[in-house]
Amino acid sequence: MRLLLSVILLCNGLWLHAQDYFKYHEGIIKAEEQIFVKQQYDEGLKTYTNLFKNYDFVFAHDCVMAMQIALFRNNEKLFLQFTTKAMQNGLTLKHFDSRMMAYFKKHPIFNKYNDSIATIYKTNRPHYLKRIDTVALGK
Repeated sequence: MRLLLSVILLCNGLWLHAQDYFKYHEGIIKAEEQIFVKQQYDEGLKTYTNLFKNYDFVFAHDCVMAMQIALFRNNEKLFLQFTTKAMQNGLTLKHFDSRMMAYFKKHPIFNKYNDSIATIYKTNRPHYLKRIDTVALGK
């Protein structure tokens, strides 16, 4: 009986956790729709900002998308804010060297804050590493 109760409580807890990320993905879809369909860039950036504030773990690729839109809108403050969140969730300085992120290297805001980005990385990398199982990743 205890085993059954434990399984029910565990499944219930997992379901509640999953619901949070359904809302997360709904928020990402909303932001992308605002930006790419409705061309409401500032509203989409606001949606990203509010969404990222509500979740400790966010997907780094979602942060990269928000960073690109912030650069496109020449919003330095949001670019740095999204960069911080991305680096708290696994983005590294090496990622900026990929062809997929060539837009960043060409943008004047990125170049203006190049040293700050290195500092953001050094400051936030421990936050990322303490949340992951580095032993499992090593295997």
